[in-house]
Amino acid sequence: MAKEIKKSSKKITFLLVFSLAMLMITPSLTIIILGGILPTLIAYLVDVGEKKSLTVCVGMMNLAGVLPVVVYCYEYYPIWGAVNPEIYQLKNWIIIYIAAFMGLCLYWVLPGMVVKLYTVYLKQKIKAIEKQKIKLESRYGKENLVDENKIL
Repeated sequence: MAKEIKKSSKKITFLLVFSLAMLMITPSLTIIILGGILPTLIAYLVDVGEKKSLTVCVGMMNLAGVLPVVVYCYEYYPIWGAVNPEIYQLKNWIIIYIAAFMGLCLYWVLPGMVVKLYTVYLKQKIKAIEKQKIKLESRYGKENLVDENKIL
């Protein structure tokens, strides 16, 4: 338990130092990046699973929303210390947060869909095996087939 706390405090310290360094070098991009990945940080705090699936799903979609804005800002406003007018554009923030919301929706919807599709697949396999069993029974007779209950 103590090792986990030390690991997490090291991560938080690294993130804080890195953010402050980036804030001094390029303040506008840092504000866009930190404000943009805020849903990922919240997902990390809320996610209780071992594999952090919620964080990964929201984080990847969130990254897909943040990267175009960051690339656009760097492409059209390459001066590192200047204030970037893209910070004030509402459409950029909407794109970033909608992408994060899409990741959350994928996290909610996909597991249920996968379970249903796999259930349908397994039912089809069972039907195919039952058809094969009926063919074998008609070909060799029931008395010549081994009963699976007697094997165990």
